[in-house]
Amino acid sequence: MKHLIVTVFFSAALVGCSDGSESPFVRVSGVVTINGAPAPDVVVRFSPVPTGSSGLTGGMSRGYTDADGRFSLKSAVGQGRPGAVKGTHTVTFLGSGDIPIGEDQETGEPIYGGDLKFPTELRREGLSCEVPSGGTDEANFSLEL
Repeated sequence: MKHLIVTVFFSAALVGCSDGSESPFVRVSGVVTINGAPAPDVVVRFSPVPTGSSGLTGGMSRGYTDADGRFSLKSAVGQGRPGAVKGTHTVTFLGSGDIPIGEDQETGEPIYGGDLKFPTELRREGLSCEVPSGGTDEANFSLEL
């Protein structure tokens, strides 16, 4: 059985600012590495954890890693505002082998875009991450698969 080791680096380096709206978005970016190497083509999703009696969260944000494993978040709702809402988030990851891009005409089985697959705990349960009120450019995730 494979062991999963996850290290989350989240420094106090703060960037960006709130725009004063009800659900302020702050800039969030970082780097994803797998086994010490940059992880390209990974979907990084930040889902705010509901707080208070309303259960409102401000919506999910996501980003896609580049060749260096770097990502910047954008809201998945509305017009794709840069960043994420401040507060606690569940962070999940999808690789090219987790996303079906079609279906085999003969077998009906899904066809995937690549080989990178994340374990269920990273695809569905995720990690916890706090987005500070000033945002951050160091939301870094060091994953060992």
